[in-house]
Amino acid sequence: MRFITRNLKQVVLDELGLACEAEVVVAYFNPEESVLNALQSVPEMTLVVSDEFQINNPFTLERLCPRATVKVEG
Repeated sequence: MRFITRNLKQVVLDELGLACEAEVVVAYFNPEESVLNALQSVPEMTLVVSDEFQINNPFTLERLCPRATVKVEG
């Protein structure tokens, strides 16, 4: 286990760039373009998000759908 105290975004982007699969569970999903691009590059990706669409960005979810399994839970 490692604790990341600096450059968290860059560490996550680097790890996603190397990943062959990922499962991301978040309450709300509204990523920056660089994070969305990194998520799209993962061959097997599962994203679990809240069904609260006043905060989630449905357009970014749609962009992931062709390549990822997106689960919306209430």
